[in-house]
Amino acid sequence: MLCPRCGSNQSDEIKFCTSCGTNLQAVRNALDTHTPERRVDIAAEVKRYNEIKAGVIVSSAGIGIAIFLFVFMRGIMGGVSDNAAEVISRLWIAGIIPFMVGWH
Repeated sequence: MLCPRCGSNQSDEIKFCTSCGTNLQAVRNALDTHTPERRVDIAAEVKRYNEIKAGVIVSSAGIGIAIFLFVFMRGIMGGVSDNAAEVISRLWIAGIIPFMVGWH
């Protein structure tokens, strides 16, 4: 049997790995009672968790971009014409795009 922790080759009779001390009997028991259906369910749960985590990160980045653009563009607006200031004052809306992508 290969030790799952250190990868060393161990005989099937010993209970603990001679290299790292991992409980090989517990590993054997887990392998004997393993059901493939549960493994698929766990993989789906992990995938969904990672999708939610990525969505939260992207949404947070979108909010941060919107706030940054709002503050930054307000500082720029003082030295431009009224028409340009009207456009510049609305550039913060670009932060809504990553927010909505993450929200999905």
